[in-house]
Amino acid sequence: MNDRSRALHLPRRPDWTLKAPSRRSRVVEAASAVAGECGCGSPVAGVVRGLGHARRSEAAAIRRRLSRESIDVHDLAAAMTASAVATASQRGEKLPHVCVYVDATGGNGLEAERVAALAGVPIVRARDREHEGEATPRLEAMPILRTFFHHDEPHMFPSVSGQIQDVAFDEVRVVPNQPETGELRMTVGDNVPMVLEAGTELVVQPLPGLARVVARPVRGEERTWMTDEVRVDQVSGIHTVHRDGLCFADLDGVLSIAGQQTGLRRYTV
Repeated sequence: MNDRSRALHLPRRPDWTLKAPSRRSRVVEAASAVAGECGCGSPVAGVVRGLGHARRSEAAAIRRRLSRESIDVHDLAAAMTASAVATASQRGEKLPHVCVYVDATGGNGLEAERVAALAGVPIVRARDREHEGEATPRLEAMPILRTFFHHDEPHMFPSVSGQIQDVAFDEVRVVPNQPETGELRMTVGDNVPMVLEAGTELVVQPLPGLARVVARPVRGEERTWMTDEVRVDQVSGIHTVHRDGLCFADLDGVLSIAGQQTGLRRYTV
């Protein structure tokens, strides 16, 4: 059955309840239902909190209600957790067992989703307030790119050496540091490596199970490839790597980018 068509079966509310369930109630009910599908003996939820007193209070309230549903709860900070998940994965460490993540960041949802995508675990989040009247939970299977950054000098990541793992939802861009026009070497799938024209910008976007690779030269037409993996390193010059619009690192090693076979399962309730 297609992920997009799967129904999330939430507990039915009593008929005498006239008031629509609150945002917090919808999130707790959905998280309980998803955790119950995990199949493990002791369901565990990771509540990813944001910054500020209001966000911490909201996350604490969700944790208390999940605990009353006999679900073990981890309290997680979004930015720290994304880094910890990536670091643990790079080191080959086993990640703590979590059945479902709950986005309680209140505006920093992208980091919470990055945590869930790195761990390969579903995430539950509340709808935007302008869609408060919708009653049907929505499941999205978001395509993602999984990146592996192999580098020799971990100057940007002093706590991790060798390989950095990350995910992107919109795109990964490898950009020449203008006005210098360095060259990139690219390997698409199992093909022979090719050296791109000096000054070329590389854009990789996620599709379900694949990556769309676009080479944008300074002059001439773009070239496009569909592949399960692309590897990039620089032959000359300086290039920077951008993930979802933000600069991630200097390209001082080999960057491997692959389309994830299973996208992020995000329940919006």
